[in-house]
Amino acid sequence: MLLAALPGGANPAQLIHLACHALAAPRPTASALRLAQPPGAPPDAGRLTVSEILDAVAGGPADAPGEADAGPLVVLSACETDLSTRRHDEALTLATALVACGAADVVGSRWAVVDGATAVLMAVFHHHLTASGRAPPDALRAAQLWMLDPHREPPPTLPGPLRREAGRPDPHHPHLWAAFTHQGNPRPAPAR
Repeated sequence: MLLAALPGGANPAQLIHLACHALAAPRPTASALRLAQPPGAPPDAGRLTVSEILDAVAGGPADAPGEADAGPLVVLSACETDLSTRRHDEALTLATALVACGAADVVGSRWAVVDGATAVLMAVFHHHLTASGRAPPDALRAAQLWMLDPHREPPPTLPGPLRREAGRPDPHHPHLWAAFTHQGNPRPAPAR
């Protein structure tokens, strides 16, 4: 489970990348990630709401995560994961709820995104995290600047299908990549 990978959970992680569906609800606490639904489970078994994430914080350890046990980078490669729709409470989204739950950094989106362009952006983002050693906000900015460049060259780590997607004429249009934001800690990347 996702919450088990955050600080204080049974299986803490350094990086969590979720490529799934999500929906920002009229009530911010009802916004939800749509995760895999186990076979035979009730229809809502694959949903993880802001409310459930925040309840996990309330039921977790009394002490907030410190520098020594800083949480993971959580990448929400899905629609509307950093958006509140009706109440305009931009401080309460799926992304910010995960920061409250102990994630050090969360990448989320402000609107519906397109699968192909998002996959390319995420691959380039991870390239900048690993090959360039950039901190998450800097890696996201570098990936977005790369998407903006109509003359971009794919990084060598980009596999064939994503390389073809990156060569399409439209990925530089901002509506395809500008939805993604960073929430959390802007400090430099830790030594790996």
